[in-house]
Amino acid sequence: MVTQQCACGHLQSRTSCGASFTNPSSRETVQLKCNSECMVRQRNARLADALGIKSPIDRTLTEWSPDLKAFARQNHSFVLTVEQTFKDFILGARTTLILPHMPPAKRTFVIGMADVYHLGRELIDAEPNRSVQIRRRIDTRLPNPLLSAAAPAPVATRLGGLANLRANASSPSTPPVASSWSAGRPAAGSSTTAATVATPPTSLPTSRVPSPGIGAPSASAPAPTPVPTAPVAAPLAPVVPTPVRATVMPHTNIPVPVVNVYSLSVGDDDDWDHSGDEA
Repeated sequence: MVTQQCACGHLQSRTSCGASFTNPSSRETVQLKCNSECMVRQRNARLADALGIKSPIDRTLTEWSPDLKAFARQNHSFVLTVEQTFKDFILGARTTLILPHMPPAKRTFVIGMADVYHLGRELIDAEPNRSVQIRRRIDTRLPNPLLSAAAPAPVATRLGGLANLRANASSPSTPPVASSWSAGRPAAGSSTTAATVATPPTSLPTSRVPSPGIGAPSASAPAPTPVPTAPVAAPLAPVVPTPVRATVMPHTNIPVPVVNVYSLSVGDDDDWDHSGDEA
């Protein structure tokens, strides 16, 4: 394969070499004829040089139509396939190519792209196998930029609003995290903190300890001193009054009262029956 180009270098075409033992000359030496685009480029270059413009505006950039861009954004993978097919065809040796059959919308898109590539195109076959045949022309070229770069696929965005609310409702709620201002206090409504406070440690006894100020003396207050009490003596036996009897004294005929004296019972360990010497 050899590359042919015009005098200004704007037009390029790849073709077979054509050299053989009988004809050693190659087709690479064949020069293409400049077209109208070459004339415009040459005129712009002369005008820029006359005006002293060092970096003239590059007007060779491809202008893609809004319809092709809209289709490319919705069918990005198909656009990449068509671009690669056209590139392989232009850089190859074939002069015609029949594309696979496709629906009408894609056929219209392929025809529009073929016009930008300066490819000849025509519809062939009948429905439902109707397709597009492309052919190489002398001014066939690769566009700059490509349609896939001029109309990239839209970036997938995350759902928001109602979708986030549904996601939060379906996921289990997590307990609130205490901030540094309330690090020393349990968060309100936290079941984990409540369980920790209510459950006593395993190393401590489980008996209840009265809280200070509720039915128990404070740890700092001294315990009250007990007041000694005297022993209570056993009750004494009731004293029965002594009955009084009248007795007549002899020789006087005067009655004298006689008193009967009852004795108290004495215990073995009492001192009443002991003399002083025996003590």
